[in-house]
Amino acid sequence: MGSCNNCYAFAAISGLAEADEEEMELDQKERCLRIRDNFLTKEINSAGCYAIEFIIDGEPRVVVVDDWFPFTRT
Repeated sequence: MGSCNNCYAFAAISGLAEADEEEMELDQKERCLRIRDNFLTKEINSAGCYAIEFIIDGEPRVVVVDDWFPFTRT
């Protein structure tokens, strides 16, 4: 079996969380809204599926993700 290289997922999430100088002046609650606003699914659901809107090449795209995170114990 292969393994999942999760660095790609973490790179995308960290890019969403990254703040510029203007945003650093906001308090923690206001900065968190930047990430939360990208989620189209606002409530936790039993299916574990969530829709997130990304801007890819200038076009809005909806990406559906689930809460299953594959990993390999070493």
